Amino acid sequence: MFSIVSTILGFFKGNMFFYISLALALGAIGFLTLSLEAEKARHEKAKSDLNLSLEANHNLALSLETLKLEHRKQIEAISGANEAKEQVKERIEYVNRYIYKEYKKGENNLTKLFNAMVSRLWEQNASTNR
Repeated sequence: MFSIVSTILGFFKGNMFFYISLALALGAIGFLTLSLEAEKARHEKAKSDLNLSLEANHNLALSLETLKLEHRKQIEAISGANEAKEQVKERIEYVNRYIYKEYKKGENNLTKLFNAMVSRLWEQNASTNR
């Protein structure tokens, strides 16, 4: 046992400066290795965060396109409803003009005027649906 200890101590007696610098170099290499591992871990975390952000961005872009398409459909539906409203408004004005014109001619029976107007509108509607 004593020979092993004396061999180890004799090993360090020879060139002490070399062994100290070797130990410091090994310590520096260990520190740099640990720093490199920490940087790799940070890089991997940043990479996964970036991929997650890109995936979320892609999903949001798809949602935005879906919303734009739905918005266009709603605008078209509103436009169609406005056109139908204008057609109804024109027919009401037509009925008012017809009834007023017949009333001016001396026709006082509103039921008769209304029935005549309904039959005219019915014929118009039937001809436009063909």
